[in-house]
Amino acid sequence: MADEAEQAAAAPTTTAAPADKARPAAAVLDPQLFMAARRGDSEQLKKLLQLRNDAAAQQRGPAAATATTTAQVILELEVDRPPAAAPLLHLLDGVTVNEGDSLLHVVAACGDGSEDFLYCAKMIYEGRSGLLVARNNRGDTPLHCAAGAGNAGMISCIVGLAAAGGAVTTTVTEFLRMRNKCGETALHQAVRAGSKASMDELMSVDPELAAVPSEADEGNTTSPLYLALSLGKEDIAEHLIQKSNGKLSCSGPEGRNVLHAAVTRRKGTRSCCFHSPFVLRNLILLRGGKCHFQYFS
Repeated sequence: MADEAEQAAAAPTTTAAPADKARPAAAVLDPQLFMAARRGDSEQLKKLLQLRNDAAAQQRGPAAATATTTAQVILELEVDRPPAAAPLLHLLDGVTVNEGDSLLHVVAACGDGSEDFLYCAKMIYEGRSGLLVARNNRGDTPLHCAAGAGNAGMISCIVGLAAAGGAVTTTVTEFLRMRNKCGETALHQAVRAGSKASMDELMSVDPELAAVPSEADEGNTTSPLYLALSLGKEDIAEHLIQKSNGKLSCSGPEGRNVLHAAVTRRKGTRSCCFHSPFVLRNLILLRGGKCHFQYFS
């Protein structure tokens, strides 16, 4: 039935994007690190990773540094102190057993936008910048996780780190358009979360992000607009249309397009019930009328 197919489209499909190459088994993420990341406990992360806290020394300023007496200097020279332990950055290479999430995935998914979580994300990035584009078992990056949590503050932080040169892609636009194994970008996750703030954060950097998937993929992959309509999130669909100025993909799974998602087919009849007039009007006008409608049995 067509209505059942539309409901199924709300769940991620696995036919849009090619599977990533098999990667070697990674170490298991330390449970204490995992819990500290979930809580946004930066002090515990520092302790577990044996990171030196240089902030305290910087806050003391040069005056405090010059206040050391000659006696103290002599005493320090006479004491044979062991060197500071090296940071345990290799612990950042671990991933969770079930999902394959890195520590940055965990912080991005659990963060509430507070400074504690943002500081944890930056700390992890400083230790392993490559985690910015690391993928879990679903092919999600930390940006996908932040968007899925509706965390606009974390999205801004991660995109800022990518702009500073942390992503292994050519441009920030390519970073934002990274797709998981379902062919979805972080914008799809923001749509699922119903977070307009997250959508705005992503599309402020890439105004044409809603145009992914491209025309070449249409009919095979679910677009953010199709997803919003399939989930019944008409306000999100309207927001997508307005923010993108009509530059967005109409694609749906199995040859469908957004008009199929916008129409509810009543069981046992050929009649249909249209949703938001604003959305429907814009769907018909979208991209020169390329969204042709036909029934699917």
